[in-house]
Amino acid sequence: MKRIRVVAFTLVAAFALAVLFVLLHRFEVWIGAGSFLSGVLAGVVLTALAIARMISSTQRKVKDMRQERLRVALPAPRLPTDETAIYHWKVRKLDGTLAAMDDLIRHVAFLNFWSTMCMPCVKELASIERLHSMLREEGVVFMCIASDQDLEKLRDWVAENNVSVPVFSLAGDNMPPMFDSEFIPATYVVAADSRIALKHEGAAAWDHPSVVRFMRALVAEGDILAHPTNPPDPESALSE
Repeated sequence: MKRIRVVAFTLVAAFALAVLFVLLHRFEVWIGAGSFLSGVLAGVVLTALAIARMISSTQRKVKDMRQERLRVALPAPRLPTDETAIYHWKVRKLDGTLAAMDDLIRHVAFLNFWSTMCMPCVKELASIERLHSMLREEGVVFMCIASDQDLEKLRDWVAENNVSVPVFSLAGDNMPPMFDSEFIPATYVVAADSRIALKHEGAAAWDHPSVVRFMRALVAEGDILAHPTNPPDPESALSE
């Protein structure tokens, strides 16, 4: 339908220009002006067509660039680091109560620091949820810790976007320095022996097969420490 309207408009415009040229030519003959006015009009029309074509071409290129950026896949995160995590700090649950990070000791933990106002953070969240669905029952604890301090807005955002991975909020300035990144999103994977096995700043495709293999290897490694078979549920196991 849109193409039909465009064709109809083009035909009407061409007919109107043809009539205008005929009338203008007769007027030129009547006043003895030669073809000067017709030439001016033709120049204006051709210039307008060239400008319209240039604008249309530019709009198509901008649209193609935007679509290409959306198609670009997130990179796989870099592996690994050798820092040791400190657990003696707390985060805030969405109900406002505090949760102690000490409860994560001897568990493989996936900690993602993010914000609802950070577009890269939001973009990678879907891949985190897919990783969470794959590894939640295999001994990995997932925590997405937001810098957002308005818990009501954070709860609403989580509900509106149907976020399934456990979400928390930072509680004060008690975060240990090894997790204090200048960038978000920032993601850390902590092994069962408290070693920070992975640190990645920026968005990534967290359900990438290499990440899944890496996480499962950490879980198998942690079995040596004889942690409980069933992983804790961060929403209930992290106590005040």
